[in-house]
Amino acid sequence: LQNAAVSRLPSPALLAALLVAACATPSPQRSESMTPESSPSELEPVPGEAGEEPTPDPFAPTFGERVTVEARYRIEPVMGGKRLQAVTLEFDDGESWIRSYRPLRSELKYADKRVVVTGRPYTNSPLVQSVYGTHFELESIELAPGEAPWDPEPTQIPPPPFARSADEARARAGEYAQCRGTAGDGVFRFADGSELPLQAGAWFDELAIDGDMTVLAWVDDDGALHARGACPGEQPRCGVTDDNMRD
Repeated sequence: LQNAAVSRLPSPALLAALLVAACATPSPQRSESMTPESSPSELEPVPGEAGEEPTPDPFAPTFGERVTVEARYRIEPVMGGKRLQAVTLEFDDGESWIRSYRPLRSELKYADKRVVVTGRPYTNSPLVQSVYGTHFELESIELAPGEAPWDPEPTQIPPPPFARSADEARARAGEYAQCRGTAGDGVFRFADGSELPLQAGAWFDELAIDGDMTVLAWVDDDGALHARGACPGEQPRCGVTDDNMRD
């Protein structure tokens, strides 16, 4: 498998705000869609005059070479602005490529699994509105050798695991967790009494949940919790968005 230097996908807390034109050219070393919802075949060079070379389409993406790589298939559990709920291919070195801007029902069986994919990485034209970073035009996908399939196959997006202590939440750094405990004054107190900083918008206070709760949170590298959903009591699918999938 080959490696490449590509932009790391922004944190989920910033992802929806980064709908800007992609401006980096993908490395041809590592191997969905133009935004990523159209096919590259829909973007053809603009014909020139007779005898002239066709004029490149300024809206066309820039592709790397076709490659086969192994990565973990990740689905953002909650929808953000502009219905962005990214599906990404995450590599062991921390890099990630964008597979889709919305979950794909036909690929739920790959959620949180290591997969082997074949296709071409690409970046969008600066004239095309898109999430910054390297995207991936998928040709084929299958579970990686030794990866156990879901049994049964999921029909909904698998929720993040519960974190019942600060240590369990910290172990999810860079990912989501369903945190169990109580919240107040910018702090989340877990069931075992341990605490972590909690960052949440005004919507959180408006929920007026008192006492025991579940908070869907993205855990940053410093262990702070970024709340994306909250529910009273214990709810394993708290905040998970299932109605934004494409077939």
